Amino acid sequence: MNIKFLLFTTCICLLSGCATRGIQNPTGTEVIDVMPVFLNGDARLNCYTSCSGSWGASRKTAKGLYEQKLWKDLAIEVARVGHRSDQTYFYFGQAAEGLGNIDAARIYYKLGLVSTKCDNVFNNCDGFVFPKDILDAMNRLPAPAKEELSIPNSKTESPPVRLDTSPEPLKTEAKAPSESKDRPSPIGEIAQTSNQDSKKSPEVANQGKKNSANLEENFSNSSQQSSPNQLNDERRTALISKIKIEYDEFKKLTTFETDPFNTGLSVVFLRAWKPDASVAMFQIYVMDLDPGNWRYYHSTWDSDGNKLHTNQIDRDIGECIRSRSCSHTEHLGIDVSGNYLSKHRETGIRLKLTGKTGERVISIPAEQIDAFLTVVK
Repeated sequence: MNIKFLLFTTCICLLSGCATRGIQNPTGTEVIDVMPVFLNGDARLNCYTSCSGSWGASRKTAKGLYEQKLWKDLAIEVARVGHRSDQTYFYFGQAAEGLGNIDAARIYYKLGLVSTKCDNVFNNCDGFVFPKDILDAMNRLPAPAKEELSIPNSKTESPPVRLDTSPEPLKTEAKAPSESKDRPSPIGEIAQTSNQDSKKSPEVANQGKKNSANLEENFSNSSQQSSPNQLNDERRTALISKIKIEYDEFKKLTTFETDPFNTGLSVVFLRAWKPDASVAMFQIYVMDLDPGNWRYYHSTWDSDGNKLHTNQIDRDIGECIRSRSCSHTEHLGIDVSGNYLSKHRETGIRLKLTGKTGERVISIPAEQIDAFLTVVK
């Protein structure tokens, strides 16, 4: 009788998800010593359905620790299960904030905004209302300090992450991407034309400069892109018409998303969330495809040397060829501010995604940024 009961219980656990996984760091490595990683803002919850049962059993305990403000115990309990949802990252954010780690709290709150919803099928949010409670918590945080990026002392030390601050304007024109499949930014094409002109006779070079200055007027000649600071009205109107805008009357939240566009093997779109009583939060969403392996992306740098905060959102395995080689798609959310996008409105943005097993350079055209900021004000 006891054996049958144990077998029955085991089956229920397997079906409902009674596993626990713990946390990982941004590179996907399992973490043993939880608190140092947690306090540094590097704890990642990457367990989904398989941990749902364990999290269900732990919810009452976690809520009690939250209500008693036992922040360290709350962080350890959430980390023990490793379940990823907006609620668990909210708990992480509250624990980090309660322990005085504001930058870590801000990271966890942002991860909560892009994680699985606790009210996805059934409402298992224990009285919380997301994303409202996350956004309210973020708005209560003090503004991040504007610090210059420092050089790491060793290979194992990560440079500090600068959140919600705007880097200095580009000092030089961005170069066109080296990968032939990457979509070059408009400013890259102009810089490349200028370099080619320097090798020609003065008459030809001057004529080339005049052509670059009149690029907007010659847009009707098909193959040339419009000047980034004088975007063709028809093109802008077309891009704006494809931006999705949704309003949630209960959460008092407006969401914005551009139409996805390709840059090499990556699909990218811009998105933003704007609460009624607060400023908009912006993110560059990247779906990066690799035909054979995971790259385990963990950081992003722009062409001006600024490190941007990167969220690991999801990983998908796509079609497999004869069960040997499968496509791998990694979903990333790169946090930026409105000021950052505004400073790149005429130049576009070039980013390098850095992972444990590879890198990728992507481009966000100026026209996409311009159209997006025209709508999100």
